[in-house]
Amino acid sequence: MDADDRAHFQQEETLRDGRKVVLRAIRADDKEGLQEGLSRMSEKSRYTRFFGPKLKLSDKELRRFTELDYENHVGLVAEVIEDGEPHTVAGARYIVIEQSPRIVAEVAFGVADDFQRQGIASMMMRRLIALARDEGIDEFQALVLNQNTDMLHVFAHCGLPQSTSREGAAIALRFDLH
Repeated sequence: MDADDRAHFQQEETLRDGRKVVLRAIRADDKEGLQEGLSRMSEKSRYTRFFGPKLKLSDKELRRFTELDYENHVGLVAEVIEDGEPHTVAGARYIVIEQSPRIVAEVAFGVADDFQRQGIASMMMRRLIALARDEGIDEFQALVLNQNTDMLHVFAHCGLPQSTSREGAAIALRFDLH
């Protein structure tokens, strides 16, 4: 799959509670949707995602999170249809942070509170793994606050060999994609 194919990825999934969600590649026109998705997250969820208080994404962050090359920076959103309109309820991404000797990418996720524990992060993780393997990425890394037990659970059950270490109030995880 080339970068253009990754940039046009879209697939419907069913959540644990039976609701339908569409996983698709983030597009440059998703800025408003990402801002809405952030507004659907509680203060605690925003804190565990950004490691601090976050009320709104800046214009610079919105450009960084939506204008991707789909080679070194790949992102997904999850959308649901509510009142006939699509609404962003989750986002996930990987960004290549090292190129040598191994290709390493950092992964990050955010899920609206009313969609947590429904399998969205696990679905997105599986898709990111497949895309990263296709791109030749060797390893994922993530930094997760100790209290973010939901994300730690997703990572513990993603099916990849992993190692962990403590970094203050966070856990650093490394996942071997081979």
